Amino acid sequence: MDTNLSTLLDSLPSNTLYVLVRWPFFEALKKYSWFEYECVYYGTWDTESIIKAYFVPLGRVQELHDQGDPEMFLFTLNRA
Repeated sequence: MDTNLSTLLDSLPSNTLYVLVRWPFFEALKKYSWFEYECVYYGTWDTESIIKAYFVPLGRVQELHDQGDPEMFLFTLNRA
């Protein structure tokens, strides 16, 4: 399914910041009970490649990072 990115972004709750997590990295997040309800799938393709990704709430990524979950070695959050 080809989804217009701006249309998808408009459909996300405005009070939540999201991080776009591409395949295969989102696979590690699917084990969490909140994944299905809080993450939004984004898939598209062009002549070069197929893009599969999910918009994941930044708060969830931060939560997992703070817990030291091994999947989160991919994410680095810098605090100013």
